[in-house]
Amino acid sequence: MKNTFSESPDNAACCKEIGQRLAEIRRSKKISQIEVAKTLNISQSSLSQFECGQRMWQCPAVIRLIKYYKVPYEDVFGEIKTEKNESPIRPDEETYQPVALLERLADAVRSEELSRTVRAYIYISIYRLLRALYESNPRNSSAIFRLERSFADRFTADFLTEEPDRISANVSSSRRINKLLLELPVE
Repeated sequence: MKNTFSESPDNAACCKEIGQRLAEIRRSKKISQIEVAKTLNISQSSLSQFECGQRMWQCPAVIRLIKYYKVPYEDVFGEIKTEKNESPIRPDEETYQPVALLERLADAVRSEELSRTVRAYIYISIYRLLRALYESNPRNSSAIFRLERSFADRFTADFLTEEPDRISANVSSSRRINKLLLELPVE
């Protein structure tokens, strides 16, 4: 029995387009339908029907495939269309430049511990910003975050406050770190 969603011409076209994109991604990665079907725990013929647009995709299956193929959501769903006065949100080199600079600086001293700490600091900072932005929309649920907000705030605040001093102390006291390598490239 079909539901009204799958009977809609727009939805059928959308399912077909998603299927075609997923099929293209699968083929570009040289993965067989049988391998993907095993990942989704479905038959190869069902996957073929999904890719051809003859069957409707389920969101969890699409999400598993995006993760399995390691591709951005935009590759499957397309670019987000914006109003003319809005600029589309796209990561560019300028966005990543400070992060890349920090990582290069940490990697230059060839200290795995320092590199891990710098990356942890970056990711915790990004987590805090993401959570604040996401939760600012009253329609969003904080259930997507595993940590309770009060615990996450305490933990990340402590880490962000203490870690720069710990990094400086580690660099100063370490005999393995060549401090002369801690300089930014002239640009």
